[in-house]
Amino acid sequence: MNADSQRSDATEFSVLQRYGVRWAVLAAWYFEMAGRGATFDADFLRSLDLARTKIAAGTFSTCTIGCDLGGIEGTLVSTAVTFDPALVDVWLERLGQSMSNPESVLEMIDVPAIRAQYMKCGLRPCDCK
Repeated sequence: MNADSQRSDATEFSVLQRYGVRWAVLAAWYFEMAGRGATFDADFLRSLDLARTKIAAGTFSTCTIGCDLGGIEGTLVSTAVTFDPALVDVWLERLGQSMSNPESVLEMIDVPAIRAQYMKCGLRPCDCK
């Protein structure tokens, strides 16, 4: 494997990790709204789970996963605007940080559900003994 291929693989994995954090924010947002009574199509939860599976598998392109996450985000934003417009900007800020500074999102004290969702994504460090 040449150096360019190794850099490309490292970049792809870095994007997948960021997408894992983005997915965690989207999942936490969904569960927060659903827990307060927002309704979603039955297919929405399946699309959220499918995106997690694609991220964890590591065999799908970042373009494909980005499109999936974009659709999920669009559904959440359109639901949130009518359900709880005051929190839309807060969650959109978290989504922005998930791609620019994912570590800060994972350390958010006010939303421990984000870290829990990220751990479900399957991108946690290896803990082999």
